[in-house]
Amino acid sequence: MLVPLIQGTIFIANENELYFKKNTPSAAGYYPEGFILAQTILPVIHDVDQSAASDISGVMVEGFPDPEMSAASQPAKVFRAVQTALAKIDGINCDDVGTILGSNFCPGASYDNISPAFGARVATLTQIAIMGVIVYFLG
Repeated sequence: MLVPLIQGTIFIANENELYFKKNTPSAAGYYPEGFILAQTILPVIHDVDQSAASDISGVMVEGFPDPEMSAASQPAKVFRAVQTALAKIDGINCDDVGTILGSNFCPGASYDNISPAFGARVATLTQIAIMGVIVYFLG
């Protein structure tokens, strides 16, 4: 379950750059989803690499809902943090993440796990994550 959440987080980190730096209106809706998805992976990332978790949080969580534009539009920082942490997580290897923007996410990745339906998976996972957060706070 962690791999699709990571895939969604890195995908949205890239969309945030389009929205905040390049003023692409169609990417506006991804920012709140990224806020939720990043928080779903942060505990796991923090357990293996506190610096990586801090980098992801600084880009995707801090300042929500009105972030500093330059902080929220740094997908490369999120990518590096995830790559660093993945090397330390048992049971997941960087190849599992697949590709982003047509390129292997990790150096030396050997196959692509991200299907053409990736956007639909991100939307579904976001809904699941949001429901989990709601249940947590209501429960």
